[in-house]
Amino acid sequence: MDGFGTGEVRMSAVRGIKQVSILTGVFLLVSTSAWGVNRFRIGDGQLSLGSSGNVVGIVADIDQEIVGLSIALDFDPAKLRISEVRLGAGLIGLEPEFSDGIIDNVRGELVHGVILSLTETIVERRIAAGEGIEVLRLVVDVIAEEPASTTLDLANAAGFPGRRNVMTDGGGNSVTPSPRLSDGVLALRRLLPVIKHIQGNVGVAGDTFLVVGFNFDQVGLQVTICGNEAEHRLLGDGQTLQVFAPACAAAGFAALEICNSFGCDTVAEGFDYDLVGGRQAPGDCNGDGGLDLSDGVCLLSHLFLGQPAELPCDGAGEMSLNDFNGDARIDLSDGVGILVYLFQGGPAHVEGTECKVLTGCSNTCN
Repeated sequence: MDGFGTGEVRMSAVRGIKQVSILTGVFLLVSTSAWGVNRFRIGDGQLSLGSSGNVVGIVADIDQEIVGLSIALDFDPAKLRISEVRLGAGLIGLEPEFSDGIIDNVRGELVHGVILSLTETIVERRIAAGEGIEVLRLVVDVIAEEPASTTLDLANAAGFPGRRNVMTDGGGNSVTPSPRLSDGVLALRRLLPVIKHIQGNVGVAGDTFLVVGFNFDQVGLQVTICGNEAEHRLLGDGQTLQVFAPACAAAGFAALEICNSFGCDTVAEGFDYDLVGGRQAPGDCNGDGGLDLSDGVCLLSHLFLGQPAELPCDGAGEMSLNDFNGDARIDLSDGVGILVYLFQGGPAHVEGTECKVLTGCSNTCN
């Protein structure tokens, strides 16, 4: 191929050789030993508008052992951009010594050749006969802006050097008949999840609410709220998700994010968590709304004299409020920690010095 434009991308993974001319010498010979059932094919599929890094496989059906192959195809450069060609799953383990090609994203043309060995006198490594062998992977970006259909057209092109779809046997001959070519048709659609509106999105962890939108039926769907994964199920209309609010450490609105394999959509005011608990000053043992000497005395008296019999707050809030040093225990060191903080410049409560909403607590913070 000659005269490539500015969209040309060269891909290279060559061991011990730098002359692409050797590729031509191998692939343009002719053999008469094939059965005639060889094929290169690309499956039909769909890609999302605006997506990048999509992987499209090229698969081979081979009726005899081969040592190399070349792939040539045309594509619409107004709709797709091919950024990279990788070895397919069927070739990676064989570690080909030559894998090289040219991508022209201006003309919409690609050619890529693979040879297992360039150094062995007798090529012993072979691509075994079989069906559905993934030989190459194309990394594709969608640049079309509107829904459309486009074809990855496996096609031979005349010229010198030409672009040909070829399989090569161990004698350096092109297998005949030439492989049949099955193109891939890609539907370019808006497949990213789209959140249209939300219903009933206020409450506490465990409550359910509804999210209405598009593309919730695509693979890889995941819902997160407040950064935590949320259970969900798609209702019968295919456009509504029933979502179970997960736990969240803070009250008020938390972001809702819905993702699938093609991307994400996010709403900042996704779910409004009700205030469960009250505002407390960390370390306020006596519940007077502040932190002072009395709180140190309160905690030590509770621990060793049993007065007060109960600490303020219930459940997790009690630990958060009174565990001054954050070691998940309420003991002597926490009472001492209050006094050291107040009178010797020691570290503050592990939760900080600002009022915090704590579960199971009343609202007393000044």
